[in-house]
Formats: sequence, C-alpha cells, structure tokens
Amino acid sequence: IPNKEEEEYVDLVIHEPALTADNLGHKTWASSYLLAKRLCMLDLPLPAVQGPVLELGSGTGLVGVAAAAVLNTSVVLTDLAEIVPNLTKNIEANRNLIESNGGSARTVVLDWTKPGAFEAQINGARSDGSRKPFPLILAADPLYSP
Repeated sequence: IPNKEEEEYVDLVIHEPALTADNLGHKTWASSYLLAKRLCMLDLPLPAVQGPVLELGSGTGLVGVAAAAVLNTSVVLTDLAEIVPNLTKNIEANRNLIESNGGSARTVVLDWTKPGAFEAQINGARSDGSRKPFPLILAADPLYSP
C-alpha cells in the first residue's frame, strides 16, 4: 500500500480464514484493496485524520489497518462479533508497522441491528475518552444481504 508521507510502500499482513457459511467478512474484497491503495491520494484536511477514524464493516481489516499505518492516525475497526476475532488477529499481525508509523488500531463489535450496544462499546474504544463524532468514516463494500 502506498505511504502518504514518504512516497514508499507499506507491506501489510492480512489473514483470510477458509470461507465457510455466510462469514463473507473473512474475505478481502476488491473494493477494500482499491480504497486501501488510494488512501495516500485522499486530499483530507489535517484535522480529519488527527481524530479517531471509524471503519464500518471492516471484514479482514485491510482498509482500517492501512489507514492507521498510512494516515498515521487512530482507527476503530468494526464488524459483526463472528468476524472480529480474525479482524483482531490482522491488527495484531500489523501492530508494529502501525505503531512505527504513528498510528493505532482497535476493534469494536458493530451489529447494525443493535446500535445501542455499539454506542456503549464505542465510548470505551476511543483512545481519548471523548464522545464526539468521528471526523472520518471509511467503508468499502460494508453491506451483505443473504
């Protein structure tokens, strides 16, 4: 993934478990790859990437992990409970890279049918303890309907 600061590339490690049942969140889709690859090209105002960034429907975490590393910011990656363990694994596999670039990443379960549960969890997920809105929200192919 191209790095915004140094015009170099960052190499991310993304694990995809075997595709079983309806856990399509374990697959890295082309839209995620394309958005992750273009993060360095986004002309974002500096304050937008200084606050915590929210990624919806993170799946394998490619976009959120890339954002943390390339934009040098804090990212909260979200998905369904059954997807979050692999998502967490991918963050851990890239933690050194993310932190060496000045970023951070964490996961929060987000079931869009239970938004109240998300609100309670997200307040504990913000590194600065704030309740203000996220200045930047990322989503790449976050919806699936069987």
